[in-house]
Amino acid sequence: MEIAANHVQEARLTCDQLHVADTYLVTHDLLATATDLGMEVDEVERVLAQKPVIRYIDRIFNEAGYRNKGKLFDLLDKIIESKLEEAEETEMYTDKDLLDVLATLHKMKLAEMQLQIKLAEVETKVPSTQINVQNNNYSALLESLMK
Repeated sequence: MEIAANHVQEARLTCDQLHVADTYLVTHDLLATATDLGMEVDEVERVLAQKPVIRYIDRIFNEAGYRNKGKLFDLLDKIIESKLEEAEETEMYTDKDLLDVLATLHKMKLAEMQLQIKLAEVETKVPSTQINVQNNNYSALLESLMK
């Protein structure tokens, strides 16, 4: 739960938001969450649509099970080790088997790096400001109306 506690601090959730988010993470269903908490579905939906809650749920969800990049890459390392052991034991293997796994690992790592770059760009992007200038020439407008 230490990980979840860190995410609560990062997201700056209120107790109510945290309660709704945690219940939703258990039930994975709006109606079940609303029923468990004795709330209206619309209220649960409104809480779950708030940015800090969305960030909290996304982070917890992405760090659970094999969605956690550490666990996923550990699993891929085990697959590679298994392929290498199998190749040594049987002395019958093709380079294609191992290369397929390595190619998949490489593609995944590149995709992860690209997403991290995009996230960094979005987080550091400064919102642009727009200034609209309206130039009214009332005297010319009145003259054209008077004609």
